Amino acid sequence: MATAEDIQRLIINHTRRLQKLEERQALQGVSTDPAVSIEIEDIRAKIGSLKTEAQAIWDEGVPFSELDYHYNRAVEIVRSDPLDRRYELVELIGMSHYGQIWKVHDIILDHQCAILISPAIDENYTRAFLHEAKLLRILRHPNIMRMYDFSKFIVNDRPAICIVMDFAEQGSVESLIRSRKLQAREIIDIFFQICSAVGCLHAQYPRIVHRNLR
Repeated sequence: MATAEDIQRLIINHTRRLQKLEERQALQGVSTDPAVSIEIEDIRAKIGSLKTEAQAIWDEGVPFSELDYHYNRAVEIVRSDPLDRRYELVELIGMSHYGQIWKVHDIILDHQCAILISPAIDENYTRAFLHEAKLLRILRHPNIMRMYDFSKFIVNDRPAICIVMDFAEQGSVESLIRSRKLQAREIIDIFFQICSAVGCLHAQYPRIVHRNLR
């Protein structure tokens, strides 16, 4: 059964697709392919149905106006300087207390990567975020995401922070576990990969302690 978070992710991704189609429709006017108009109506219906489904199981009472805000905020940030014309939003991967994680397309280098978009709550939060970005920059290990870029800037008078990193095509360990029952051999292999990455962290000087393995 889909969770509220799964449905929320679908809503945001459908909204992104809807926005692209509506922009195309606005540019082409009466010459728009009828199939585009049909798809727009279909997506609107899907979004309405998903919102009804999510609201029935939502356990925190977060209004959908807040979901719309998070999506619109992500679009604002990615379209702003210095990210404008560099990254295109593809789909929402996940959300956490840090912010949103999006799969994006790097237009300049022509590859897929992930971008963590977070509000710069205060100086202490920003300092901690920058410290983590610096740690990621120096780490080189096949089981640790590489960091490509870090940005801190103001968008519409509100500070924001972004970290651009590797995109894991196969998803997180959590998503893998939820998708199917793993065999013992697979579990052991995953465990050894995690241990190898943690060993790399502990080999740094000073040592790095990871609080959230996934």
